[in-house]
Amino acid sequence: MIATCLTRCLSAFFTGTKTSSKFRARNLVLGAFLCTIRDVSRFVCADERLDDNSGGYGMNRKLVTYFSASGVTKRAAESFASIIGADLYEIKPAVPYTKEDLNWMDNKSRSSVEMKAPGLSSRPALADVDANISAYDVIFIGFPIWWYTAPTIVHTFLESYDFSGKIVVPFATSGGSPMGNISSTLQKVVPSASVRPGRMMNDRVSDQTLRDWANSFV
Repeated sequence: MIATCLTRCLSAFFTGTKTSSKFRARNLVLGAFLCTIRDVSRFVCADERLDDNSGGYGMNRKLVTYFSASGVTKRAAESFASIIGADLYEIKPAVPYTKEDLNWMDNKSRSSVEMKAPGLSSRPALADVDANISAYDVIFIGFPIWWYTAPTIVHTFLESYDFSGKIVVPFATSGGSPMGNISSTLQKVVPSASVRPGRMMNDRVSDQTLRDWANSFV
């Protein structure tokens, strides 16, 4: 709006009917002044747009990442990101999990083998590693709880990027397991980051409660 008005003023000054040297001098001085104001206003407006949590050099401070095998965590993550105004990134396995892979009652199922590897040493491959972690200060990471902890693909994700100086906050879904010591486990995976206590996303809480929780890390 400001830039449009200034442009009209400039046009009026330079296309006026007065042609004497006195009026031309006045128009040049005022025109230069208005051009300066116009350029400053454009710069300020552009800077505000880039600093309003929409990316660019203003930095979108919060990112919600998630791994979901059955869709439950996906729905929780999408709702959470929408509520707090954060960007969203899905952690995808190179080979998607099937229903048989998730059969925890089968000791030979894919998930059972991964989670029972000594020291949680299994590292399922990722479909991509193009998350722009460097653009964020706070990274929320969601997942279903498997065998009382985070799936090992979450470890793969954390080890695939530089989280130095970042705040990492886990959140989880589960049929009954609590968060337990998941934060301390993940802290060992990314020692250069600060992994904060997380929360379960099973129970419905108010949008404002989630906003307050998310903003407490900024």
